[in-house]
Amino acid sequence: MYAPQPFGRLIITKALCRESAALDNDYFAVLDLLTSDEALSASIPLADQATYESSLELLQSHGLLDAPGSRDALELALALHTTAPKIEAFYQFYADAKANAVPDPDCASFVDWYGERICDAKSLKRRLDVDRIDSDGTSSQTATFVRPPLLSVDHVYPSLASSLAHPNRTAILYADVFSHNFRQLHNALYEHAKPTAGEQQIQYVVRYAPPTGSRDDAPRSYLSGWGVALDLKKMDYLAMDDRRTGSREETADSAAAAQGGVTPEDESEAVRILTELVAGVPEDQKATQLSQEEISAIGLVASQLILKADNKLEMLRHIAQDFPRYALALARGGAQYDDELAAEVNTNHLRVGPGVSVLWLNGMMVQDLDAFSLLGHMRRERTIMTSLMNVGLSAEQAFDVIIHPAVVASQQGGASGVTDGIFDASDRSEGKNAIAWLNDIATGDRYASWSGSIASLQRQMFPGQFPRVKHNLWNVVLVVDLSRADTIQLVAESINNVIKRTFPFKFGVVPLVETEEQLKAARLYNYLFENYGPDVTNEFLVGVLQQGVVAGHLDRIDWNSVKNQLPIMASKSEALAEDFEAKDFDAIIAGSEEEPRIKAARAYAQRLSLTPPESIPGYGFVNGKFFDLDDVSGVAAFGDVDV
Repeated sequence: MYAPQPFGRLIITKALCRESAALDNDYFAVLDLLTSDEALSASIPLADQATYESSLELLQSHGLLDAPGSRDALELALALHTTAPKIEAFYQFYADAKANAVPDPDCASFVDWYGERICDAKSLKRRLDVDRIDSDGTSSQTATFVRPPLLSVDHVYPSLASSLAHPNRTAILYADVFSHNFRQLHNALYEHAKPTAGEQQIQYVVRYAPPTGSRDDAPRSYLSGWGVALDLKKMDYLAMDDRRTGSREETADSAAAAQGGVTPEDESEAVRILTELVAGVPEDQKATQLSQEEISAIGLVASQLILKADNKLEMLRHIAQDFPRYALALARGGAQYDDELAAEVNTNHLRVGPGVSVLWLNGMMVQDLDAFSLLGHMRRERTIMTSLMNVGLSAEQAFDVIIHPAVVASQQGGASGVTDGIFDASDRSEGKNAIAWLNDIATGDRYASWSGSIASLQRQMFPGQFPRVKHNLWNVVLVVDLSRADTIQLVAESINNVIKRTFPFKFGVVPLVETEEQLKAARLYNYLFENYGPDVTNEFLVGVLQQGVVAGHLDRIDWNSVKNQLPIMASKSEALAEDFEAKDFDAIIAGSEEEPRIKAARAYAQRLSLTPPESIPGYGFVNGKFFDLDDVSGVAAFGDVDV
């Protein structure tokens, strides 16, 4: 799928370099470098390739690509256009939000300061000096400034996860980095957003604005990972390769290739070997169907050819892309396979079922075999390698540790591979004090009418349905930062709605307690959950979230709303215990380090090495399988984990 707006290759090349390099580095450091005078010093505009190469060299010279493999990962991300959808999302949001804005060449980049459009650095600095207040919110003008909502793709400085208190002022820069006023606005906001005496003065948000002067005939960027598929039900393979269309010469080349010949462009060792196999098929066997034995042997023959080839990837590519052309030759062209290969393949079949493709990366099973997921796995593996090298190991030693038989065996879980990527996400080691279970399929009243027989799992169901069996077959544990507004929305609204609709998932929550804000939120949640139950807790948190929106606190929990709403909730709600005595707000959040649930939550996170997340609400375990809590992890989690 191509982008809806044509902005030219140079613009996309620059944007992709910034976004892709920021995957492994601080975005604002990358932005500041790639838009500096050093990056834009060329008197003559550079071509696309020169822009690409100069950007990489600049990042390399400033140490942003020093980590082993970081440059290779960046080049792969650029080749895949992994960040192109994000860039286009910025452009589309701008087109929708600023549809009525009059184009102004002198204001291509501008700062949105609570509805005021500021185009020059002098006016911006004056406005910042007048309206900026301390983070404690003591100014009388605080109520007139409602914090603007942030997008999930926004670049925010300082990071929402890097500090406890956030500034009460937010400046949004709609940036056309090619405009003459961008750098001045960026410098002013970047300086004001840096901590002063331990406090951030403003929150600096960057959103891309479509560059001015774009032409309709400019090339469009393609959006990797997005597209439209048209599946035609056709049961027979094509006897002729009709994928190419165009000139008469191209048609002739296609016809030659379909008959087993090769074009000059395709001449290679892999094609030569495969062509010899095609020529080796007896004439009297070209028109007869393959037997079951021949079909079962095709995979082994193809594997043997790939293993023996000098360029194995090229051989794999030709066989995979032109399999209908070579299927008959693989079965009857005279190629053989070794008994040793057949034994290894049979052993692998015990670990991976038929029709399933699996990749082992440093001993870790990877099932989502697409370029984008593979890039993420490689980035995580590189992070592990870097952490090992930081403690004094060489690259070779770090690799030996990762592929050590003991590590591989623990990841593979034996011959079956059933426990690949599975962790003990229960809290048995923590005395069952870490997880706050929101529901229980086995004992909950809403599941009383369900069958308790395991035999119910054998009943046929429509695609997408889950068996209604009164057993905890799917256990979901969310390890989250409860001081974030998006986390409260996830737990108190989204997850609660799933429970109310009686899906057979047992949900539990473990609060992160690393920072002071997280600790306060965890104590509040534990107090409400233990004394009032999950329903009252969720209802209270939703009310606090709504009050925070009104007060302008859109990204973090509003403690003033909590303090005001807590006595009201206590007077209206009935506690679980008859002899319960309510505590005031200050006593709840003060707590004690000896609280069993706080100690258990900290031990749980430490045992599973769950560090505080930077840009996501937290982490999840579905039947022990780990996922990041991002926009797609929930769908992937329930799709990948079986009973």
